[in-house]
Amino acid sequence: MEAILPFSVAGASHLSAKSTCDPDSQTISAESTPAALTSLVPAIGYKTASEPFLQKIRALIEDKLSEDLPIEELAKGVFYTRVQVYRKIKTLTGQSPSRFIRTVRLQKALELLVTTDFSIAEIAYEVGFRDPKYFTRVFTAEFGKAPSAFML
Repeated sequence: MEAILPFSVAGASHLSAKSTCDPDSQTISAESTPAALTSLVPAIGYKTASEPFLQKIRALIEDKLSEDLPIEELAKGVFYTRVQVYRKIKTLTGQSPSRFIRTVRLQKALELLVTTDFSIAEIAYEVGFRDPKYFTRVFTAEFGKAPSAFML
């Protein structure tokens, strides 16, 4: 799906930005995810010139995986305002920043489920969820199977 978003900056209405977002794609760009997982993990859907931006955001999220991560902190990490980060992530991925953070955390959880022998609760806490029941619910909604189905 290709989206053209006009900018309404005073005197610059002729500008437009193009981004491609294919959420049905079965590829991801996380270097840390084993190749066997790429068919299981839904793609965040970015293949644009702004991919370095999303890689930087993803790195910031992974650095603070087990902590609360406000959008303002992400914005500081990439030298944008909170509103600019929201708009850019929404445009590039089709997700809000909080949903994008959750998706990154769930992808990391999937990787841990497949590659380690930690319990579901340990993994939930490790990737930043405070409640293992909530983690299980959103994990199942994201991947279509309960976390226990992916355990070693």
